[in-house]
Amino acid sequence: MSGPPLLAFDRVSFRYSGEVVVEEVSLSVQAGEFVGLIGPNGSGKSTLMRLGVGLLRPQSGSVRLFGQPLARFREWPRIGYVPQVAAARPGFPATVREVVSTGRVGRRGLFRRLSESDGHAVDLALESVGMMPFRSRLIGELSGGQHQRVMLARALAGEPELLLLDEPAAGVDAVAKLELLNLLRRLGQDTNLAVVYVSHDFETLRPYFNKIALLNRRLLFFGTREDLGEQQDVERQLIEAALASDHHEHRGA
Repeated sequence: MSGPPLLAFDRVSFRYSGEVVVEEVSLSVQAGEFVGLIGPNGSGKSTLMRLGVGLLRPQSGSVRLFGQPLARFREWPRIGYVPQVAAARPGFPATVREVVSTGRVGRRGLFRRLSESDGHAVDLALESVGMMPFRSRLIGELSGGQHQRVMLARALAGEPELLLLDEPAAGVDAVAKLELLNLLRRLGQDTNLAVVYVSHDFETLRPYFNKIALLNRRLLFFGTREDLGEQQDVERQLIEAALASDHHEHRGA
């Protein structure tokens, strides 16, 4: 592929309170790629995404966006980011459509009114995630899964070139999850959108990704599905790590 990667990590490491969370991670994402970032709970996936959008700064290594060092990057409308989110507070005085409209702020400026093209982009985003029937509903009245879809629509409304999604199917049923995956794959094919999709649900998602990154603090594997099929020991490491993290959570509950 021509041109620089849209997102590139080069030997990135990060610590919380002295504990290594991400260690020496290097990977890159090109236009049109659908990358699955897979790992057990506590493997550093969310931290890596926050490093990718500048919410955290690496303590060693570097991050580049669209060929620019993170510290010099200013074209934030080119990036959509959906973190893990909790449902909005009941009674929050904004409708679904108003929340999704804020995704256009980066493209139109903070104090400019929505244009007709802005409104069209907002409606298209709502339609794409199946939330158009709820456009007039208050955001605080939605379920967790519905709220997550609104946040995805908000990111899509900005018409990003790179979309980072941290567990976007949390609280979403199996049918809605497959609809979301098919939508993202279609957007990649139709608009060359690059997607990084964070999850621990490897088997369900594997057929949708054209690149897979397996993370457990360090990067265990980064490549195509076909390449991964030849490295069963890597999959075994990931499964063992996932079982260990689940056991730790259950023991501490």
